[in-house]
Amino acid sequence: MDIVAIIKFVSLLLYPLGLVFVCAGLGFLYFIRRKPIAAKRFWIVGFILLWVFSTPIFSVGLTAWLEAKNPPQPVNSYGAHDAIVVMGGGLRLPSPPANRVQLTSASDRYWVASKLYAAGKAPFVVLLGGNVFEQPGIAAESEYARDLLIDWGVPVEAIVVETKSRTTEQNIAEFELLLKDNPKFSKESLDVILVTSAIHMPRSKYLMRSRLNERVNITPASADVLIIATGDPSFKYWMPNTGALGLAGVAVHELYGLWFVQLKAFIKEYL
Repeated sequence: MDIVAIIKFVSLLLYPLGLVFVCAGLGFLYFIRRKPIAAKRFWIVGFILLWVFSTPIFSVGLTAWLEAKNPPQPVNSYGAHDAIVVMGGGLRLPSPPANRVQLTSASDRYWVASKLYAAGKAPFVVLLGGNVFEQPGIAAESEYARDLLIDWGVPVEAIVVETKSRTTEQNIAEFELLLKDNPKFSKESLDVILVTSAIHMPRSKYLMRSRLNERVNITPASADVLIIATGDPSFKYWMPNTGALGLAGVAVHELYGLWFVQLKAFIKEYL
């Protein structure tokens, strides 16, 4: 089992539903050890966590807070840049029984990139991202994204593809290698438009700035905003549902990721 698989496994235990199951499991262990008071405490904590994480007032609020850090802007509001950099993610790979790549809500990042290119905001589009886990006969995600952009009018010679990275942090590391090896990026300082999901932007921007601050000037371009005004009655935000639980998982994932890279930076600088 490689490090990415280990991280994915540990993350499952720390996500909302995982924490609920951990509390339930610990409660069961204490129950069979005839410690009913401790068991009840864990079960109560698990119930509270399940209610909080599955309630829109929490999950929508947390997601909206993350997305508000980099609100989407009109394409015409961006000036000229040296490159458009698109973080990996957003496509469902053509694994059986699917016979073609499929779009998800997060694939809006590729549409935004194509619009920025069409508006003349940069001469190149850099697509980052391989596959988290290798599958026979399945190409890197960024290669399928390249095909999408070509279909949407971006010429192939304007697209640079990176195919090895499996995480957000690796996206940035591989982009750094591209800057060193690709003659298209020979300038000492590059102005780039960073494109990714609005909820993913805080972590992506932090990672890129902390690693490439002296090499790259970043302008964020957020895509696929999850929280929009719907006019739903207020009581609906207090009613637990599975959609809110899933949304809480996405938001917590981004928070964990941001805290983790900030902790690593702190340890590197001060310890």
